[in-house]
Formats: sequence, C-alpha cells, structure tokens
Amino acid sequence: MKILFVADVLPDPDSGAAGTEYQTIQALRAAGHEVDALWSSDLSHRISHGNLHYLLEQPRAYRSAIASRIDACDYDVLHVNQSAAYLAARNHRKRQSRAVFVCRSHGFELRAIETLAHWSKKLGIEQRSFPRSLPGHLIDAGIARSCRLAARYADGHIVSCTEDRDFLINRFAVPTGQIACIAQAAPDSYLQDPKAMSIERSQRLLMVGPARLWKGVHILAEAWNRLVETHDALKLTWVCSDQDWAEAEALFSPVAKQKVSRVQPLAQDALMALYDSHGIFLFPSLFEGFGKAPLEAMARGLCVIASDTGGMRDLINSGRNGILFETGNAGQLESAIAELCSDDDKVRRMGASARESAMHYSWERVAAETVAFYQALIERKQQKRAAG
Repeated sequence: MKILFVADVLPDPDSGAAGTEYQTIQALRAAGHEVDALWSSDLSHRISHGNLHYLLEQPRAYRSAIASRIDACDYDVLHVNQSAAYLAARNHRKRQSRAVFVCRSHGFELRAIETLAHWSKKLGIEQRSFPRSLPGHLIDAGIARSCRLAARYADGHIVSCTEDRDFLINRFAVPTGQIACIAQAAPDSYLQDPKAMSIERSQRLLMVGPARLWKGVHILAEAWNRLVETHDALKLTWVCSDQDWAEAEALFSPVAKQKVSRVQPLAQDALMALYDSHGIFLFPSLFEGFGKAPLEAMARGLCVIASDTGGMRDLINSGRNGILFETGNAGQLESAIAELCSDDDKVRRMGASARESAMHYSWERVAAETVAFYQALIERKQQKRAAG
C-alpha cells in the first residue's frame, strides 16, 4: 500500500501528536508499506500566530502540498492531520481520485473547545470580556467550521478514544464504518521488563505534561495542597518546562510547592528511567484525545490514577489495572492517592495488571489496525464507484 502522511508538526518521536505520527509511519514501513511524509518544514508558515495560521494558512498549505504530491505520485491513502485538512479533502473529492482521504485527529478540536469552555466557567477561570473576547470567539467559530467540513468531505477518520468517535457520530452524523478508534502505544523499549516495585516508590508520584487547563493542573493543585498536610512522606515529581511551572506555581500552597520536584521535558529513554523510580502516575486531565504518558507509565508497571476521559477511559478497568476518578473532582483524586500510598501491595498489584494491559498496545498493532481501516475504506470507495 502506498500512503502519504501529512502533518503540520516536526517529526519528533518524543512529542505528543508528532510522536504518534512518527511511530505510526515507522510501524507501517516495517510492515512493508511505502510511506511518504510531509511535515511542517514542507508547508507554508507565513503567519506566525498559531490559531490564525491554523485557520487561514494551514488549510491552503495542506491543499497545495497534497495536490503537488498526488500529481506526481499515485497513492492509495492520503492520511492528513487535523480538521484543517478540510480544504484538501474537498479538493480531493472534486478530483474523484481513487485514493481514500483519511483525517487523523489526536483530540477532536471542537470537542476540546466545548469541553474547556465548560471547565473554564466551572472553575471560575477569568475569560476576556467583550470586545477583547471577539477574536477568540471568531477563531473558535472558524475551527468549528473546519471540523464540520472535515467531517463532511473526508472518506474516513482515525481517532484515539471513544469520546472523539462518539462526538463525530452524534454531532456530525459520520457513519460508524467511516471512523476507526485506534489506541496509541508506548515505545517498544518500554515493553522490556520493568524495575521491581518498592515501598519507597509507592510514596513517589509522577506527572508528565504541561501546566495547562486541559491537563487538570487546577484539580491537581487542589488535591495536592490538602494531601501534603496529612501525608508527609509523599513526594511529587512533575515533568514540565520552567514556563509551565511559572504559570502554575501560584495554585500551590507554600508547603505543597516544597513537595514538588520539577524535571525538564525528557527524551523517551531518560523518561523511562524516571518512570522506573516512581510508583504512582497522576493524570487529572479535563480533556484528552488519548494520553500516551499514562500508557507509558502502565507499561513500566506504575499504578495510574486518571480522570475518566480520553484514552484512559477506554484502557483502565478502575480498581483492576488503575483507578479512574470523576473528571474535575479533586476530592476523588485526593482520596485515590491517599488510598494507594497507604497500601503498597495494592500499588504493586495494580501496577502489574497495568503492565499486562499495556503489553497489548504496540505500534505494530497500531499499524495493523490502521491498514485494516484503510483497506475497508478503499473497498467501500471501490464499491461506491462501481455502483455509479
């Protein structure tokens, strides 16, 4: 199968969405498929403002770059990231090409906008008032339009969690057969035998990710501020940038801040060593398209405490291979941490079960499920063309 991947990111295996695309490409090539890729360096970037680039430039950049490639090469699949692919998808449909056009989402943008608007209001986070809020509203409306048109014109959609799948079905009436929900994977190196769990590790908590609203930093801070008053042995390591911490620091009490060790973002091998020195992984996100970090933690035998959203909602059987708590509920997060840190046997058992679950999620599986979906779309399109 000959496939063209297009993503407005750099090919960084250590990054989120970029890492997913990079690893998927490598797995597809390892399976014998021919894969070409267009990355951000291959696309126009005249507009420096991120959201304005996404709305005004990226759709046209995608359309132009893809048109140039398919004029020179006959592809079976065009695999394009984000709803900004809508112009390219519409152009592809007009060309009546035999190739299938697949829109890849790592967290459906309109669901993200609506979810975070809800939480901003609920948490009392200050929003810009009119007229300063007008540009943001216009950008959100533009993104909503991109999502609607991508849903209309793409032959198929790949998402990583059932929440995104259900959103496409319920909001845009995308047929179930045109959506593949494909969970992501931990690096292959993470599947080697993990370090043995210890009592000391069960007191060491780890969080990986930026201090942003969608990562649940407000929920984490509320729970942590209370926990440190009664659990002196607990320690939290947070992998985030200096800028992220500067923005989040004010949410933490003086005592809570003293119990947080910060680590700069790490490459996968170095991050694995950090997983191996901790016992409990925290993932209090308010929105996720999937969430690779907790799956990586599961692969290393950590016990994951995650909010009931994104990929963890699909992967964790709460009480068996991890703990799910109600999204946004700091009290439940606090209780889950308190329960686990006082029972190292439970941490060990859940971590072992988490490890067993994670072993079923490899990039080889991602490639196999992706190809199966491509093939189903190709057959569907061939049948439709044959029927006239």
